[in-house]
Parts: sequence; C-alpha cells; structure tokens
Amino acid sequence: MTVGDDAERQYKDEVAKRLKLWRRSVLKRTQDEFAADAGLNINLIKKYENQNLAMLPSTPSLLALANTGLNLHWLLTGQGRMSMSAKTDVVPADERELMTELKLREVIQLLDRLDPQSRMAMVDSLLAAVESAIQVAAMEDELGFGGS
Repeated sequence: MTVGDDAERQYKDEVAKRLKLWRRSVLKRTQDEFAADAGLNINLIKKYENQNLAMLPSTPSLLALANTGLNLHWLLTGQGRMSMSAKTDVVPADERELMTELKLREVIQLLDRLDPQSRMAMVDSLLAAVESAIQVAAMEDELGFGGS
C-alpha cells in the first residue's frame, strides 16, 4: 500500500465516522431508520458507515443524505457545522418534494439573470448532471446497491 492509498483510506474512514456520528448523535436513528429517512437501501448505509469497507457515498446517495439535514461539506471535509440548519429534524417526503419545487423555481429565477447563451449552457450542464445521476442510480439498482 502506498502513501496515497493510506491517505485515501484514512479519508474514507473519516467520512464513515462522521456519517455514523450524524446518524447516532444528531438524528438518534438506527441504520434501518436512517436508511428509510434518506430513501436509501440499508445495505448502502451499512457500507458507508463501515470503516473496513471504506466506501464513499455516490452523488445520488449524497443528495439523499443531504435530505436528512446533513451538511455535505462537513461530511466530506469535517469543516463547518454538521447540520445545514439549526433544525436537524428529518424532512418528510412531501416536504422534500415541496422544497425541491421551490429550489427549481429558484434555479429558474437565477437562470433568467443570465444571457441566453450562458443560460443554455447552464441548462445543458444541469441536464447532463441529472442524466448522469440517473445512470448511476440505475447501475446501483442493478448491482443491488440502490435506494429503492
């Protein structure tokens, strides 16, 4: 194992510890409850929290984890606050959908501030990112790691 491998392993271990800390200390949830709250497969949560496996969450999984109020910057760097807000309650699915709709409206308002060429470039980038996330989720489902 090289120095780079050791550093990567240590980083993954730290992310696993922070995720477990969030679940246990802040949310006070079991792995099963946390998986249900995040909309992820329980096996994924177990793998993400297992320091011996050293598996980092995928982008779709990170987004699902963020829906529990987890500050992804803190999860990935250890810097800042654990929570995205002072309130750390898990957001129910219907509220998440409403929040998604509000965020999409906000994105549209921001896009409207750009010139037409920049706006189209951003829309193309967003579409590519969403298509990529869908492909990753489909591969995770196919391999049995999906959140459904």
